[in-house]
Amino acid sequence: MKTDTFQTLKNRRAIEGQLRWTWSQPLKSKDPGGRTFGEMPVDRLDTEAIQALVDRKVRIREGEKVHKRTGRSQDVVATVGAAQKNNLIKWVRGVLKLAIKRKLVKVNYAISVEKENIKGGGYRMWTDEMWDRMVEAYPLGTKQRLTFDLAGYTGQRRGDVYVLGWDQFIPPDKGLPYGSLRVEQEKGDNGDPYVAHIPILDELHESLKAAQAAGILGSKFFIRLDRDDRPYVKESFGNTVRKWLNQAGIPNGYSLHGLRKLCVCRLIERGCDPHEVMALTGHQTLKEIDRYAKAYFREKKKASVYEKWRTGAARAAAKAEALQAA
Repeated sequence: MKTDTFQTLKNRRAIEGQLRWTWSQPLKSKDPGGRTFGEMPVDRLDTEAIQALVDRKVRIREGEKVHKRTGRSQDVVATVGAAQKNNLIKWVRGVLKLAIKRKLVKVNYAISVEKENIKGGGYRMWTDEMWDRMVEAYPLGTKQRLTFDLAGYTGQRRGDVYVLGWDQFIPPDKGLPYGSLRVEQEKGDNGDPYVAHIPILDELHESLKAAQAAGILGSKFFIRLDRDDRPYVKESFGNTVRKWLNQAGIPNGYSLHGLRKLCVCRLIERGCDPHEVMALTGHQTLKEIDRYAKAYFREKKKASVYEKWRTGAARAAAKAEALQAA
């Protein structure tokens, strides 16, 4: 934890907590008062030992589930904690990688430890109805509204939204009456951040002006603490946002990242091509853009499909009628 590599990690507090949990775990789960993994010589931390340790993150939950379509109930078994297990494996691999450099071990046995196979669609995309619910709950000039507007109109991840500020601001220029933001994102390759170039849209400009008039805008960071002109800590910011969502009646599963997805689809809906979207969001490939759009437009396009069917059918009928008349 004293290494430069560890100190530069964005989520080092979470990693430290998990590693301390690792050290405190008893070698034998049935003997909680016995020797712990922290007392084990590092060269004894082989594949079997690591697998036994990380498996403690996973719980099997049994229950009954009603099938959505048939209404029949069925017994189901669900795995809980798979993501936490996979993260711990990743971090233990990092520890043993350092141990190899220090010549404490010769093999990184954590590489052979099996991860859980996690299936899912990731963060849930906000619907237009969810957005309207948020707007009704939080008027312009509130910190909550500013936060959701920044996420919804910049398309940035939570780790970048809470530190958006004036140092990223580029003054108005031709075609950009309210200026723009140049954001070096938290995420990147080989230590080089991805860069997003974000025009300040009319709606976001209005929200920033309202926040400034209400006296809640920070001098450096747009979103600041209530009693101090400083930014939030990333973890506490996430917890605070979840409280705001609960108060607005927005259920679990919807987060700031869901607004990133909604922003992508709104940009496409307004005529932006994929590369224009990527310039704003900072995405590096078209794959994610395409996936978001498919999920959003499948329901929205049903009316246009119906209209095109009607138009095509009428055209075909007219053509057949003309051929018969001839």
